[in-house]
Amino acid sequence: MIDPRTVLPPQLDADQVAALAAAHHHWWTKALPVHEAGHGQASTAMPGPGEVQVQPLGSGESFRAWSVVRGGDPALELVVKVPTRPIAQLTHPLGAELAVLAHVPEGLSAASIGSHEPTAEEPLAFVVTTRVPGRRLPAADWNDDLVAALTRQLARLHVHGGADATALAAVGDPVRDAEQALAWWRTNEPDAARTLEELWPAVLRHQESARSAFDHAERLLVHGDASAANVLVDEQGVPRLVDWEWSHRGDPARDLAFIGGQIHAEPWYVRLDESQIEHQVDVYVEARAELGEPLSSPAGGGVPDAAQLRTAMLRRRAAHLLHEVFFTSAHFHRVAAAGGEEAEFYADTAAGVQQQIRDWLT
Repeated sequence: MIDPRTVLPPQLDADQVAALAAAHHHWWTKALPVHEAGHGQASTAMPGPGEVQVQPLGSGESFRAWSVVRGGDPALELVVKVPTRPIAQLTHPLGAELAVLAHVPEGLSAASIGSHEPTAEEPLAFVVTTRVPGRRLPAADWNDDLVAALTRQLARLHVHGGADATALAAVGDPVRDAEQALAWWRTNEPDAARTLEELWPAVLRHQESARSAFDHAERLLVHGDASAANVLVDEQGVPRLVDWEWSHRGDPARDLAFIGGQIHAEPWYVRLDESQIEHQVDVYVEARAELGEPLSSPAGGGVPDAAQLRTAMLRRRAAHLLHEVFFTSAHFHRVAAAGGEEAEFYADTAAGVQQQIRDWLT
């Protein structure tokens, strides 16, 4: 018998999502107290069944998302996410994202409603959450105030998220991680891997130089992919995080890094110069202190002082960003090689990112 986790689950269209939602009235029963508690607009009464309106929200690396509104009440808008690849290939089981969201501080992301993993009897796979208010901003529209606001939100996540929010942990060794990633690309995607070879020696040297800083990395709940593409900003300028597929217990510096820096590319990475990066880290250090959990180090031996911890975080931040953009450039090459309407965009983005890496490291 074929394991339903290893095959692509049914890819639903708008009418099928509407039918699915109409058959699950309890989704809104669960959502109502969430909204009344302050996660969204208040709703004093459960909307009648009425018609279910469905609109596409877009597709990411692993999911296609749909907006679902019941009875014409936008205060209780839900999001249904359908995996676009077999769930055995996802970083987490479907229900794991909802377990993480239960630990996320109020007002930082969506609230969990439910999920379904495919079985032989019912092959559907989906995740349901409340809707996060706001919209994605182009990377070019991010300013220092918005980066600072996101940084304070990340500090809240790291302090209040809880060490037990997820079983998945990443110890972190920038050299080992880079070598393993390159080996994967060489084995599984040799054509894309060849685009990495020229820059690899410089990338490896950089990661080797940052290795000792990882001795001071904390192990806290991190979003894991806090790029501009995974942040929604509301009308008041409050940033919130979506797409928690890469969440784990790991280094907070990773969450600071993924917004951008020496590398910028739409819609993921914001252009930040060295002084702006240092300002971001200073905002984070200040926010952690205000939350009652200053930066600390799990390393044995002498306890590093605040200045040493700040320097270590800056070095780790750079290593996380470099790892992300270097290997993502291979992904961009792979997407471009597959053709399609966006092939030229991804080819240009891959070339631009690799040139920026070259400029950064030389």
